[in-house]
Amino acid sequence: NPGSSGVVQLIGLNITGGNTNFENNGGGVYIESGTVTFSSSSISGNTGKYGGGVYVRSGTVTFSSSSISGNTGGGVYVETGTVSIINCQVYSNQAGQGGGVFVIGGAVSIVNSQIYSNSAGGHGGGVAIFGGTVTFAFCNVHGNIANSYPGGGVYVGCDGADCVGGAVSIVSSQIYSNSAT
Repeated sequence: NPGSSGVVQLIGLNITGGNTNFENNGGGVYIESGTVTFSSSSISGNTGKYGGGVYVRSGTVTFSSSSISGNTGGGVYVETGTVSIINCQVYSNQAGQGGGVFVIGGAVSIVNSQIYSNSAGGHGGGVAIFGGTVTFAFCNVHGNIANSYPGGGVYVGCDGADCVGGAVSIVSSQIYSNSAT
């Protein structure tokens, strides 16, 4: 939490082994506010209730040329804020909903990235969008699994009385070979 005007840059780091024992959010990284940039980094093997890899509560967050993989509780969870995922790979994460990326609010841009081999027990094996605005451009979303609900690759909708759904734009992207019940 660097504060609203704080800036943090993480370059070439491996963030692994974080564990909140499913008690709290953000097993590997928890971002409360500020401007945070990950570049050429790896976030893997972390465990959290929501956002096993990364939990974004607020702020402006950019992932560039990085990988988010093998996290339990999901790869990236966005509560609100502005998040950009550029030239990244999000894979082999698992969660109750949104195995790779879960968006409940804010503005998320996923550009020239791969989201694959993620799984969810509920909605959105690759990506679950329950609110906010999400843009995919030049992306591949493939090989993801939603085990109990729809949206193997991408799920957009609601699950509960307080959910408003999200606005999604998909441009020059491919969504293929995903599965759901």
